[in-house]
Parts: sequence; structure tokens; C-alpha cells
Amino acid sequence: MTKKENDDVVASIAEHAKIELSSIGKMLDKADLPPQVDALVEGPVISIQKSSVYIDLAPFGTGIIYGREFINAKDIIKKINIGDFVKAKVTGTDNDEGYIELSLKEAKQALIWSEADKAIKSKMPLELVVKEANKGGLILDWQGIAGFLPASQLKSEHYPRVEDSDKDKILKALKMLVGKRINVVMISALPKEGKLIFSEKDNNPEERKEIIGKYGVGDEIECTVAGIVDFGVFLKVEEGLEGLVHIS
Repeated sequence: MTKKENDDVVASIAEHAKIELSSIGKMLDKADLPPQVDALVEGPVISIQKSSVYIDLAPFGTGIIYGREFINAKDIIKKINIGDFVKAKVTGTDNDEGYIELSLKEAKQALIWSEADKAIKSKMPLELVVKEANKGGLILDWQGIAGFLPASQLKSEHYPRVEDSDKDKILKALKMLVGKRINVVMISALPKEGKLIFSEKDNNPEERKEIIGKYGVGDEIECTVAGIVDFGVFLKVEEGLEGLVHIS
């Protein structure tokens, strides 16, 4: 074999090896990576013990719900059976026994707040029961989370018309709504604080779009203070439209 032929063979082998390494690299890029802490995972329940639940997370191993997470999720665990697929949140990737530590409670909360975000963006209409009333507004329950409907966000037919703005009379009027179903939309969600804010005035998107169309950024308008809450001030622009001046 001449030197040129030898060089050609070496070059061919090198090019082939380069192609192989490139293909392997692409395969590794596409391969699923092990779940990290805070990731949501899903798998079938393979065992339910007195103080632990095991979930198959193939090909990464087995997940375990135990200790405080088992106690916190007892109400959920009672409703699951072996073979059921469940979603859980990773809280640890490798404990002393080699299991991936999971939380059902945190996964449920993460999914709920994700749904809340979608409800806000889509202006999804919700029919909720009034659970409680205070001097500032109404307390509603959505998927186990207590949300607040400020009195200033009530429609005129539900807004307490009280002389001299007597707070005790306002509270008495608001309490008459407890137990009733009310149509609202979610306007704010604060997961870290566990807070939801609702509005009864925003549940007709088309009507609201028409009203908002009258105004533009930079317009100077005269408003009336419609309500004061711990996160800011609601200003009445016109009937059916209010704005929020956030405390920030």
C-alpha cells in the first residue's frame, strides 16, 4: 500500500469515526434525562405500604412517597390503587436506599396553580359558591383554595348599597350572599402567598372588550376610588370598568 493510499484509509476511518461520534451525540441529546428536583413525573403505583407508596419511574428507577409527604397526602393516597398512574413532584433524586423521593401534595398544588394561570389567561368563567364574607368582600373556594372577591369587584346587583359606607352594614349585606353561587373570573393568582383574586365584573369578555376599547395608554381620566385592599386601590373608571393601582 502506497503512502497516499494509507493516508486515504486513515482519513476515511477518521471521517467515519467523526460521523459515528456525531450520531451518538445526537442520540444522547434526544435521550431522556433523569428527573431533577421540582420536576413533575408520572408513573404507575407498584406498591402501597402502611407508611409508603412506590411508583415505577422507569427507566430512571423507583419513586417513593414516605415520611412527612406520606402523612400530608393521606387523603389522596386513600383514593389510589396499585396500577393507577399518578403525578408527583420530585423532592429528592437519590436517598440512602436509592429511591427518588416524591411528593403527591406538592404535585397537586403545582397542577392547581398551573390551571389557575390558564384560567386567568383565558378569562374562563367560573361559577363558585360564596363561603364567607368580611368587610372587604367575599371568600370563594376554588379547588380547595380560598380566593378573595373584593366588594369593589361585585356587579351593581350584588354591591352593598349602604348609607354613609357603614362597615358593619356593608358586612351584613355581604353576608346575605353566603351560600349563593356567583359567576366570576379569576384575575390574579399568587402561588407563593396562596392567594387568588376574583372579579364578578369581568365575566363577560365581549362587553369588557368594548368598554376598554374607549381608552388608550397615556390617557388622563378622572376616576373614583371604589375600594381599598391590602394590595392596592381599585378605581372606578365608569360603570362596568375599574382599574387597579397596585401598592407597588
